[in-house]
Amino acid sequence: MKKQVTMEKQVWRYMPLFTCLIGIFTACKKAEVPQQPPDTDPIQEKKIDSKYLLRIHQLGFDTTGARNYDSLFIVEGDIPMAKSFLDTVKLSSSDKNGRHAYTNTLLNMNNIRIFLSETFWGNSTYYQGILRAVQEWNGVTNSSLNFHTISHADAGYNWEIINATLPGGILALNDYPGLPDINGVPGYNILVDMDYINSLNLTYRQISWIIAHEIGHMVGLRHSDWDLRGEGTGVEGANYFPNIPVEDYSSLMRAIFDINNDGSVLFSSYDRTAISTLYPLHFCNLQTYIDLPNSGPSGTISGSIYPSYRGSVDLVEWEITNNSGFSYTYSDADPEAVIPILAPGTYTFRHRIIISKGCTSTWNVRTITVL
Repeated sequence: MKKQVTMEKQVWRYMPLFTCLIGIFTACKKAEVPQQPPDTDPIQEKKIDSKYLLRIHQLGFDTTGARNYDSLFIVEGDIPMAKSFLDTVKLSSSDKNGRHAYTNTLLNMNNIRIFLSETFWGNSTYYQGILRAVQEWNGVTNSSLNFHTISHADAGYNWEIINATLPGGILALNDYPGLPDINGVPGYNILVDMDYINSLNLTYRQISWIIAHEIGHMVGLRHSDWDLRGEGTGVEGANYFPNIPVEDYSSLMRAIFDINNDGSVLFSSYDRTAISTLYPLHFCNLQTYIDLPNSGPSGTISGSIYPSYRGSVDLVEWEITNNSGFSYTYSDADPEAVIPILAPGTYTFRHRIIISKGCTSTWNVRTITVL
């Protein structure tokens, strides 16, 4: 089954984007909220930080029309509530709102190849955003997950990022583990509405937030505040992390993405705890992929080449040989290798990497024909 992560655009003195799960879908919709009437009180009313709105809600009060006057909030029209009280009040340990959760089914692999068509790797903003998201995921040191970006379908892949026109102002859709095809597209995919994202003038860092969030769902993470927002468990389930007992206001997996968030920080410390809990680094089993076509003119095979693994790399090794005695080797911490001009013929490419998690990949071997 598939979840769609969505982001609502609202007007309330600032414009946040919301990712909301409705039924079995998470969707991004635009909904306009009327401005409050001008404030006539002698004390200037201010915006309310989302963490205080959540805390008020957790205490059982209606946040509709709540107003903020520096150290004091007015809720339900005439109930004063001090900010200092909200900062220190102890909520019942039985209150499960606002906590990280994961699905019943998780990934059965730790190496994930993500195919990007030219639509994405040919667009520097999206390409940078996707690579940064993948790098951040690969940078979770205590996790066994390894992500690879593939630009040639010949190499094979597990997931695909697809540009699509999505309904209702939805920014992106995705699948949960074990639940493919709910968006009607075969396989496991992240669908991205580039036109809608472009209309919001989002930067590559903000795009990386969107992609990293979607990857979170793809590996089984629910919205970290799913219960608070009334999202059902659904057939995918929602299981709380015993080692994350508190609400995480800075989580990447929260349902709200504020358009004022520049995306400079993706994971919170609890996000990393959640990832390493679900996919602990008890083995490496790191595979490497050669991101080249099976055949092509020399110009499409030669030149700069990088490992498809995107993350911190300690050592990159390449070996290229043929039956005529040609031999090329590269071993360096610099991930960029330069393949010399290759004459027409059939070549054996061997490639492996060592990464900062202390994992060494097996040799990946491919036969490539230069035309």
